Amino acid sequence: QGSVVGVAGVVDKHELYTEVDRRRLPILFHSLWTILHHSRMERVLEGLRAEDPVTRLPNRGRFEQLARIEMRRADRAGSPLSIVICDLDHFAAYNAVEGSAAGDRVLRMVADVLGDAFQRAGDLIARLDDDAFAMLLPATEQDAFPNIGERARAAIEDLRLPHPSSDVTDHVTASVGSALHLPRSGSTVRGLLAEAWEGVEVARSAGGNLAGRSLPEA
Repeated sequence: QGSVVGVAGVVDKHELYTEVDRRRLPILFHSLWTILHHSRMERVLEGLRAEDPVTRLPNRGRFEQLARIEMRRADRAGSPLSIVICDLDHFAAYNAVEGSAAGDRVLRMVADVLGDAFQRAGDLIARLDDDAFAMLLPATEQDAFPNIGERARAAIEDLRLPHPSSDVTDHVTASVGSALHLPRSGSTVRGLLAEAWEGVEVARSAGGNLAGRSLPEA
């Protein structure tokens, strides 16, 4: 079928196979090929289910899965981590006027610029939903936390992508929220996402193109 999925062979040292058995070997090998092919396709489909098709970033489900793993690791290491959400301002209006193809190009450019801004080993960027990105940033020190959301917001604004339909400004911007997880604090991924979304809403209610944050209670 154009690709190698495995190698199989039969050795008949003692000549136990009959001619009928030998004629059945192609059927056996075809059955093995079918099993291997389906197994490989399942792995491919599993990967597709975990990936956003537009940006090639992890999707929400994969992000939450990896975030739970990273939170357990952070708890063992006694190290804080943060979650940041960047929600593009008035992006539905952008798609309505400019078209979904143009919107997809913007999403890919935002994904790239966030990847450039947060590229430490362990940093994870995902597409959370239609117009929102999430970042998981391990080893976030508490004194550095207040600046993280602003870094993400500025990186997106600095693209200066025209957005004439925005009520915020004439280029693409984002309202950003962030939340900090302290080791063994009992917080969950869903809880941190909810806190980060609260920061997004604070930023949006203040006019957009701002960064809000949620600090854990002492």
